[in-house]
Amino acid sequence: MSRDEKKKGKLLDIEDNDLQRALFSTPNLHIENVEDPNDDCVAEIDPELHDSSHVQMAAPLVEQAMQGRWMPLEDVGSHKNFKIAREAFLIYHKLYPVRAICIFGLVVLPFFEIPVWCKGELPHPCGDPTKFALSGMPYIERRLALLIETLCLLMLVGSVTLQYYYMGPSFGGREAMVWKVILIAAMTATAAFAAAGNLGAIQMSMYLRVFVPVVFSRAVRVCFLMTVNIMHTSADIAILLGFFILLSAYIATLIFQHSIPEFEDYRTTLLNLFVLLTTANNPNVWANAYTADHRSFFFFFTYLVVGLFFLMNLVFTVIYKNYKAQVCMNSSLVGKI
Repeated sequence: MSRDEKKKGKLLDIEDNDLQRALFSTPNLHIENVEDPNDDCVAEIDPELHDSSHVQMAAPLVEQAMQGRWMPLEDVGSHKNFKIAREAFLIYHKLYPVRAICIFGLVVLPFFEIPVWCKGELPHPCGDPTKFALSGMPYIERRLALLIETLCLLMLVGSVTLQYYYMGPSFGGREAMVWKVILIAAMTATAAFAAAGNLGAIQMSMYLRVFVPVVFSRAVRVCFLMTVNIMHTSADIAILLGFFILLSAYIATLIFQHSIPEFEDYRTTLLNLFVLLTTANNPNVWANAYTADHRSFFFFFTYLVVGLFFLMNLVFTVIYKNYKAQVCMNSSLVGKI
């Protein structure tokens, strides 16, 4: 083995030993030099590269990487108390199952809450269940629903507090964190008014809970923003499709309004032609018109060919193309939110 190869192997051994010491939490690592008695080659190591604070910061990052997770080095690494910030970050991620249960509970809770307009007692607070078309789900007391919402809110407040601690000053500079604080404040206010007996606050709280998965789940938030961006970029073709339906409904009203009940006015015609694009009311919507005058075939044939087989496929193509573009931008989008 040549002298250079021995020197290179010795340096690699040194780096491996340093990594093992870092992973096993030995922060006081300080190597001056390594000398081989059988070789006159001496590898000198800069002591500043093995500063204990650097090793302490690197060890949890390597641990996170080996577990497939990540730690925001720009936040935790620059924190004034790195150890406590690291623990706050790890606790936040360990609480993910509990946080997911709370988010799910807030979303499904309205299905079991007594509607605001119901004044009766359980088990049928809304009166005769055969008279009103209700969900049929078993209802729970309003006090119990408020208690469940309060416990879930406390869990979300604790999670945001942990994020605020380990992120430090950068917490307020992130839009997602600001929305979390706003939503929690709004839900806390509605819960307080609901506890005071304000039924309107209960109804408002139901609407606010819809935004909880979007605000508190990164995956849902990414999908939501991707959907919004796809809708924005697909607006042109959607406008074209809408204009085609409006124009076709106007022409159909002029032709069939005096003879066919399905096209007696513009609003009815617009609804029927819109549903016809899904073929849900086909052929019922045009059967009477065809029976009365076979020439109506040309109108409905043109409408279905242009609308269903051309424009609808064009809409789906544009949406799929925009979706692929959003997937390519997904990595950069995740970094911003």
